[in-house]
Order: sequence, then C-alpha cells, then structure tokens
Amino acid sequence: MYFKVFNYIYFYNHVKKPTPVLSSFLLIFLVIKIHKHLVSIVSGDLMSYKGHNKKTDNLSENNIKLLALLSLLTRPAKDSGDKEIWLKDVALFSLVYRGIISNIFDYDYSSRLVIWKGFYRFMNISQECLSDLDFLIKKGLVEKLRIATKTHWFIIAYRITEKGIKLLENYPTVVQEMQEFLKCKKHGEIMKLELENNAPYLRCSRGCKEEITVLETEDVSYNSEPFSTW
Repeated sequence: MYFKVFNYIYFYNHVKKPTPVLSSFLLIFLVIKIHKHLVSIVSGDLMSYKGHNKKTDNLSENNIKLLALLSLLTRPAKDSGDKEIWLKDVALFSLVYRGIISNIFDYDYSSRLVIWKGFYRFMNISQECLSDLDFLIKKGLVEKLRIATKTHWFIIAYRITEKGIKLLENYPTVVQEMQEFLKCKKHGEIMKLELENNAPYLRCSRGCKEEITVLETEDVSYNSEPFSTW
C-alpha cells in the first residue's frame, strides 16, 4: 500500500509538475495512511497488554481459564448414542466465585438475585464472567442451553464445544492449573460439585467437603454526606 503511495508521489514529482493543490492532497493522503497504521500498532500493543493474544483469536487469560474449567465439567456428544454433559449456570458461577477469591480469575463480583433450589437467593456473580461467556459463545467455543421446567422456571446451562476442546490443546498448562483448582488438597482427586439447599459444596470420594460461600452477601463500607440542591 505505501509502495503505491510513494510511487504516485515520485510520478507526480518527476514526470508531471504537481500543482500545489495536488501536492497538498497527496501529503494529506499519506499522513492519513500513516496515522491509521500507527493507530493499528498502538491498538495491538494495548490488546497484548490487556492479556489478549492474536494466536488465540483475541482470547484473554480469563477466557482460556473459563474455557478450561468448562472442559473439565462438560462435554459435547461424540456421536448420536453419546450423552452431552452440561453445567448449570449457578454451578458455574459458584466455581467462578471460588476461583475469584482464590486469585484464579481476575474478576469482580456483586450480589444478584437468582433462583436457587426453587427459591430466590442472593448470589455473588461476576458480570465480567457473564460477558466472557457471551464472548466465548460468539466465537463458537461454548454453547448455551435454556430450558423450562414443569413449574415454569427457566434453567440456563453451558458446555464446551469441539472447537473449544481443540483450542485448549494449545494450553495444557492452563488445563492442568484448573485441574489443580478442582482437586482435593488432602487426597489429590478432582472433587465433584453438589448444590444443596443452603450452599454449594465440593466433595471428594473419600469424604472431604468444602463449602463455597457464594450465597453469603458481604457488608460494604461506605461514607455518606448530606446533599442539597438548594
């Protein structure tokens, strides 16, 4: 592209005598092209700084970890006789919350009203995680399922796709990190998540049990001052 621009300038400078208006036009054209090039370079640097990688289709570190977590708990059907495994949204949010307080995920969270075991409960949910899930769905790496129960409640579930599994082959260390995240510290086996009435729990086959305090709302300190419009 720039080779053509310089050819035009050379042509008009050496073959024809460019008018002042034409010279100004060529100069402005060249400045605009260089500006766009510099903007694209700076944008690429910012994306890299924020943890994005062009080789992973602009997936962030949180995106890859979230995808790795789903790969350990869900799976697509391999053939018509195979069963798919999906993960309920509240179960996924519970594990993500545990990952946040364990410094695995770089997310914020806030209390949000959800349906838990047929009742309304406040749950610590990350809006950033929801945005990342939507992003992974658009990339074809995750699928979302929405079904209705007999009592007219709606359940949302997620699972990884074959495309997502294939992408994770490039990140065995991340998958291993998420395996360690789900392992029992005492026995070294991957724990299973169980949703009980009062809270979600991680259990291992040897009896270890860990509560995830995702349903406990936190007190936030704040200062207030009187305000008047008069």
